[in-house]
Amino acid sequence: MDSLAKLLLQCAILTAFLVNSPLTKVEGSFDESTSLPEFTALVDWIRSHEGGFVDDRLAVLSIPLDNSNSTFYRGIFTTGVVRPGERLCYIPWATIIGPGGFRPEFDAPLVDTVFHLSHELKYGETSPFAPYLKVIGQQQITNPSSWSLSGRALFQQMLGDVLPPHHFDRNVEWFVQHYGMHSDLMKAFFWVSNRAMQADTGNQWLLVPLVDQYNHHSDDGKVNTARFASRGNGFEVIATKFVQAGSELYTKYWGDHTHFFFEEFGFVEEYPQRWEFDLRHVGGSVLEVRLSPIQNATNPKQFLLEWFTDTPDTASMDIMQRELMRLQEFERVYLKDLDSYHSVPKTEKDLILRYHRALMTALNQVVVAASAGERSEEECIVEMAVTCLGESRRKLSP
Repeated sequence: MDSLAKLLLQCAILTAFLVNSPLTKVEGSFDESTSLPEFTALVDWIRSHEGGFVDDRLAVLSIPLDNSNSTFYRGIFTTGVVRPGERLCYIPWATIIGPGGFRPEFDAPLVDTVFHLSHELKYGETSPFAPYLKVIGQQQITNPSSWSLSGRALFQQMLGDVLPPHHFDRNVEWFVQHYGMHSDLMKAFFWVSNRAMQADTGNQWLLVPLVDQYNHHSDDGKVNTARFASRGNGFEVIATKFVQAGSELYTKYWGDHTHFFFEEFGFVEEYPQRWEFDLRHVGGSVLEVRLSPIQNATNPKQFLLEWFTDTPDTASMDIMQRELMRLQEFERVYLKDLDSYHSVPKTEKDLILRYHRALMTALNQVVVAASAGERSEEECIVEMAVTCLGESRRKLSP
C-alpha cells in the first residue's frame, strides 16, 4: 500500500471518529431550573430606563456544552412561541457602554470603549452601569488571547506555522505595547474584545446588556433574530422566524470563518463551517471551503465540501497532508494525556481539544476530496465514508 493510500485510509478512519466526537453543543430541552437569577436584576434595570423593553418570554439559561455536563454555555431561550416580526427587546442607549471620549479621536474606537469600561469598573457598585457590570464580571472570557501562558503555548504548538488563526495574540501584544499591562485595563480589554459588537451606523464598539447573550449560529436556517442599532437611540432585537417554545434564539455575528470566531470569541461554531487556509507563506495557495453535514443522508458521517477557491494544487495538497499528519501526531503526544498538563486550565484544554477536532475534520475532508481525482461520488462514499465529488467540487462565489 503506497503512502497516499495509507493516508486516505487514515482519513476514512479519522472521519468515523471525528463525527462521533462532541464538537458542538447539545440540543437540550428547556428547563427553567437552569435560569440565571442575576439576569433578573439586569432586566429590571433595563426596563427602568425610558423605552427599555425585554419580552417576558426571554430567559437566559446555562446549558451543557456536550454530553459530559462538565462545560456550560449561556444562551437566550424563549418560554413561549415567537412569531416573525415580534420585538424581543429594546436596550436604551443609556444602558450601553460604548465610546465615551476617554481617549483621543485618533485612537481605535475599541480602545475608547475599553477605557470607558475600565472607568466604570473603578466605581463598582456606585457606577450607573452596576447591574450590567455584575453580569459581565461573572462571565468567563474564552478567546485564546486571554488564556494562560501555558494554554496559549500549547495552542500555538498545535497550530504550528501553517494553520489558522495566525498570530492570534497580536491584538493583545499591540494593546500592551501602547497602553501597558494594568490589570483593570487588561480585564476591560478582554471583555470588550470578546463581547462588544459594532453598531450598524458606524465604527463604534458597544457592550450591549442582554443582547450580548445571544449566541451565533452559522446556519441561516437556524438564525431567528436580527439586531438593529441606532446611535443615541438604542439597540433592538426582532424575531425573523417562527420559534417554538423552549428553543434558543440565535443571531449571526460579524465575520465569516470558523477560525475567526474561535480567535475573537473563543467558541467552535456549529456546522456549517467555513475555513480559509492561507498557505502562500509556505509555498502553497489560498484554499477556502465550506463544510456542511448532508441533511437526511443515509450515512450520517457524510459532509458536503464546497470550494470557494479552485481545488488545491499539488504543493498545497502536500502541505495539507503534512499538517493533517502533524495534527494526528499532536493528538497522540499531547491530547491523549491532557490531564497531565496541570498548568493549563481545564476550560482551555477543552477548547483546544474541540478546536483540534474541528481542524482535523476540515483538513481530513479537504485531503480526501482533493485526492479522490476523477472517482465517482458513489465510489468516494463507499471507500472514504465522505462525499467529495459531484456538486461538492463546484466553485462558489463568496
